[in-house]
Amino acid sequence: MIAAGATPAAAATFPFVDVYTSHRLAPRAALAWDVTGNGHSVFKFTYGRFIPEQSLAGNFDKNGSFVTTYRWRDLNNNHVFDPGESNLATGASNPDFVGTTSPANNILNPDMKLPYVHEITVAAERELSPSTAVRGLYLYRRNGSQTASIN
Repeated sequence: MIAAGATPAAAATFPFVDVYTSHRLAPRAALAWDVTGNGHSVFKFTYGRFIPEQSLAGNFDKNGSFVTTYRWRDLNNNHVFDPGESNLATGASNPDFVGTTSPANNILNPDMKLPYVHEITVAAERELSPSTAVRGLYLYRRNGSQTASIN
């Protein structure tokens, strides 16, 4: 939402940024074993390596949305923003300007490693009746090379 009297940011064109090009494998494997051979008890194992690069790329999309925050002083005490109640200029010299949050402000670290997730599951399942079963499952998940934005 743009406040009354505010001027939207000027249109701009940004150069292409290759955030990360991955040639790493992201394998998955699964195994199910019928323990008793009669289809009533099963042991399951899964492994997966996941690379969430799509979510990472959005952190550096200079065309992404941004928020500029200002202090508001309700000078006439009407609880409505009126033009002139905040200085809408940006920059450190403006006491009303708090900051801007935008992917355009993020700096790409050229030494960044692509994050990944290792996931392993082990499960045992037993059919008690045709409509009832009991299952125990263990999930192990390890995140590696995680990234974070620091203000």
